[in-house]
Amino acid sequence: MSYEMEYSCDLRGDEFDPTPFLNIDGIKVLRATYVGDILDIGRYIGKPSPYGSLEFTSVNDDFDAFVLWLYEKVKDLLDPIDPKDKMIYVTICYSQQCNMEFDPDTLSRIGAMGLCLAISCYEDEEDENV
Repeated sequence: MSYEMEYSCDLRGDEFDPTPFLNIDGIKVLRATYVGDILDIGRYIGKPSPYGSLEFTSVNDDFDAFVLWLYEKVKDLLDPIDPKDKMIYVTICYSQQCNMEFDPDTLSRIGAMGLCLAISCYEDEEDENV
C-alpha cells in the first residue's frame, strides 16, 4: 500500500487582495489572482477576474506541520475572510486502499481558523500492484 498526499490553502473573495500573504516566511505561492486579472483557466477564461484569489502551500512536507504553520503565521490574515471563501484542499493518490487520520489538535486548528477541509482520493492507476 502506498500513497502520496498534496495539500494547499485556497482563499478568494470579491474584494480579496493576495498581497499581504505573498511575503510570509515559508509560503509557497501556487497561484495569485487580483481582481481584474485576465484569467487563463476556469469559467472566466480570457476575461477579467471578478474576484481575487490565492492558492498556496508551505515548505512543510507534513500536513500537521502545514496546519500549524498556517495557525502561527497566517491565522490573523485569515480571520476577516468569509469562511465560504477559505479552504484547505487535500489530495491523496493511493494504491490498494485509502485510509487517513488527522490529529485532534490539527483539526482544532483548522476549525479555529474557520477553514473548510476538502479531501479528494484518487486511485493511482499506474501502480502495477493495484
